[in-house]
Amino acid sequence: MARLAAVKRRPEWFTRFFDTAYVAQLREEKSAADTRAEVDFLVRRLRLPRGARILDVPCGYGRHAAGLARRGYVVTGVDLSRAMIAEGRRRFPEGPRLRLRRADMRRMDFHAEFDAVVKQDGIDGLIKRLAQKNTPAALGGTSGGAAK
Repeated sequence: MARLAAVKRRPEWFTRFFDTAYVAQLREEKSAADTRAEVDFLVRRLRLPRGARILDVPCGYGRHAAGLARRGYVVTGVDLSRAMIAEGRRRFPEGPRLRLRRADMRRMDFHAEFDAVVKQDGIDGLIKRLAQKNTPAALGGTSGGAAK
């Protein structure tokens, strides 16, 4: 927590915070069972057919994106962190149903390319704007809050 507080004092702090040390911490915190339960929740809430196109932003290292892709969805995961995308590519092979991209979500240029947008943290305002521009359905967080 002290590290986050110190880093947040700098402008654009998030460009450096989500590094390899953060990735290692996440590895310790998130179990496969947690991920399965969170992906189950997303699938239940979205009610999309197999093959639907989903944007996961920010995707971190892609654990939800990969889980959704394994269930038959076509998923694009986007994250600004080089370390996160590198970890995701190491863990989950990309293919026709899973694509991981390093990009700044504030500058993405997708237009009506997705059936849903999912996210797993507190960036609701940006996701709402992105969802309105791109897709009929957006779902935020595993607590069930839908972004409209």
